[in-house]
Amino acid sequence: MIELETRRLDQLARRNTLNPTDLIAVQAPGGEMQAMDFQRLLSTVGPAAIAALGSSDLPLSAADGALALVYGDAAIGRNGYYLKQGAPGGGSWVRSYLFVGDKGDPGGNAMAVGPFNNVSGLLVPNGTDLILCSGYGSYGDGSYPLLRYDGGLNAAYVAANPYSSVLTSNGRVFRLAHDGGEVNSRHFGALGGATTDALSPTTYGNLPDDWARLQAAIDYSIANGLKLYTPKGGYKVSKPLFIAKRSSGGAWDFVTLKWRGDGGNIGYNRASTVITSTFGDLFVVGLQGGRGCTIESIQIVGRNTYGYPAQIEQILNPAFFLNNGVRDSRYSPHTGIAVDPFGGNTVPSDGGWPGYAAYYSNTPPASAGLVFREVSVVNTVCAFLTDAVGQSNGSSEFHWYDCFLQFNRIGVATTQTQARSYFWHGGTVFGSEFAFSGLHYGARNGPVPHIFGLNIGFIKYIFAAYGSHAEPAAKVYDMHAESFASLGFIGGSYAAALYGASFFNCHLNMATGSKFADVFMYANVPVKFDSCSFETGTMVPHKLFTPAGKNVTFENCSIGGSGLNAANSPYGGEVQLGPTPARSGLFRFISSMIINDGVLGNGNGNNNIDQIQMAGGPNLHDRSYACSGQKLVFMNEPLNEYRIGVGVASISLGSTAVTANGDGTATFLAPDPSIFRIGDTVSTEELPIEDWFGNVTRQPYYADVLGRVTAISGSAVTVTGVGTSFYSANYTLSLTWWMRFHYPNTGVTTAGSADITGVSYAPSWRKGDHIRGAGIPVGARVENVSGTTVTIDRAATASASGVRLYDADVQKLPSTSFVVPT
Repeated sequence: MIELETRRLDQLARRNTLNPTDLIAVQAPGGEMQAMDFQRLLSTVGPAAIAALGSSDLPLSAADGALALVYGDAAIGRNGYYLKQGAPGGGSWVRSYLFVGDKGDPGGNAMAVGPFNNVSGLLVPNGTDLILCSGYGSYGDGSYPLLRYDGGLNAAYVAANPYSSVLTSNGRVFRLAHDGGEVNSRHFGALGGATTDALSPTTYGNLPDDWARLQAAIDYSIANGLKLYTPKGGYKVSKPLFIAKRSSGGAWDFVTLKWRGDGGNIGYNRASTVITSTFGDLFVVGLQGGRGCTIESIQIVGRNTYGYPAQIEQILNPAFFLNNGVRDSRYSPHTGIAVDPFGGNTVPSDGGWPGYAAYYSNTPPASAGLVFREVSVVNTVCAFLTDAVGQSNGSSEFHWYDCFLQFNRIGVATTQTQARSYFWHGGTVFGSEFAFSGLHYGARNGPVPHIFGLNIGFIKYIFAAYGSHAEPAAKVYDMHAESFASLGFIGGSYAAALYGASFFNCHLNMATGSKFADVFMYANVPVKFDSCSFETGTMVPHKLFTPAGKNVTFENCSIGGSGLNAANSPYGGEVQLGPTPARSGLFRFISSMIINDGVLGNGNGNNNIDQIQMAGGPNLHDRSYACSGQKLVFMNEPLNEYRIGVGVASISLGSTAVTANGDGTATFLAPDPSIFRIGDTVSTEELPIEDWFGNVTRQPYYADVLGRVTAISGSAVTVTGVGTSFYSANYTLSLTWWMRFHYPNTGVTTAGSADITGVSYAPSWRKGDHIRGAGIPVGARVENVSGTTVTIDRAATASASGVRLYDADVQKLPSTSFVVPT
């Protein structure tokens, strides 16, 4: 099949000096431009082609349907294409502004005419079945729709489908033809800002409103089982685009559509397909009852026009993530792509999507088998929202591939317990309050997608995850997260905690600034980190909270950036993950490393058993952090078991007035400031914590980290890493530290002396270590190690020999007294 189009289809008719040998630029669609003289051109497209200098030279002897090109008439307006109508010797020549030829496949005579909008004024003779338009509204506007005659259609069809069909002046109906199973939205007149430069939400007003034409393209593609292609350009829409099947009576049906654009997730530029909304209270694209649908390389821009946070502190302010009066309602927030936006037979309590109350009827079907590939959503409240009403309808098998979500309050929001098998593959979520949430909209009990590769930046909370219908609260592989405030809420509320969460091969680098999130993680389910790395800014503790009493396990992990004990350099400060003595048994370390101190984690916590070498040192487990209840087996005593009594030690400060300084720090007056060092951890039993709705509650039923000591001035102690919700009040404080396992040691104490002599294995101790034993004051630290003498920072209160020296209390089972292995 040969299809030809000139750069301007009317240029031959506008030239008085055209000669039969002049070259005309022609191009097969999708092919290369080539030169062809117009006589050859005529012979290519028509068997009875005639070239004439003037309209008066056209012979009536020509056959019916012959094509003539008048190129030299003195009256320029008479130059152009003519069609012979009538038998040889009679009839007339009709100027048609068209180009007639045998098109072969798909058959029939064909015309190349001017713009689509002019076709209704043309007389198209019987036998001509195809019309190739040179544009939609004007020549060369980027749309070249191909129309096919359909004798089964009438004027009523044209009235209902004005963007894809036309009624000619002689009563023939032509509708959009399609080749290869795909249609182009420009063939419906959706031209967008096809020639504009970089697009952004601030320039959408300069674009035409393409909503009706894009919606027509969507409806046509669905009705005819075709793929849809929307070329690069900026498309402004004044209403939501809706991918759905709904009868006139309101009944819903399943729908399938493959829709692609240009450019992928590469930001605003003229090489991309960008759909920009003029509204901030609806979804931009809705998909109801989708089965096997794909949306690819489409960018969506909403009206929630907050931008790049200038400082990390901005992401801690919930108000930062809503702008321009956008709608943020439980069942109908401003959304980029809403999957199943309607559900049930009742308008939800928030009134539902404005103007769409009639759509809440006949319980629409749930979507399944959806693919979003290289989709970009910017400046909405929810980039993606599934099951807005929250009905339990079993939506499943959603896949996101290499999607880019930026400056949306929430990246992906789910709503109900039966949502399952959601998978996120690669891509980025940037500049959001929550990257993934199942707790904000609809029934507020949805799971988050399984993550297989993810890039995170400038996020306040990565997750607000529920976990339901046998779905884990979170399952995350290969996530790189930096400049974020918190992993967020894992497992929902205390009562709703169901399934656990797992993180594999993730790098977690918390944001550093002058303010901090209340928690690094708030978990009401068991959580395991496997082969993960953790970093924070200097002196900022990792606050991993487990109020429901669930275990947190670290296997093959590295934990760093917890801050150095500057007063005791070069030795590290205490790494503090969040628990107080009552919670220390919840944390397990398996072959993990505390980077700042350069020591291995102390093996398995709780009921697991570790092999510890007693001779042939150095002992890799010496000075490792301890877990409450950890059981140990020494290699030279394989039949005996030892146990760590308590993993976290504390010194109570009682009820203390604490002042929140508003800059991520707090200050209090210590009754005995000598027990503190820079880098120490201070905990409280009534920590104010913000929940996922932004409500702050002072929670007195468990104790966790307040912050890390950064300054000691007289009796005034200042800590950093304090959460933004913390406020000035009286709090029950304590100095807490994770105790270390030390190689079994004994020594000699002398009342009034700070020297402990005759220490059996002095290399086990370093400056700054906490040390305990009979006659050693509470809170004592190691000041110096020399030979077999360990000097502490305060004098012993009693004299004794063979005093057991320890930090973590190791006991031999079944007795409760320590026995040094032989």
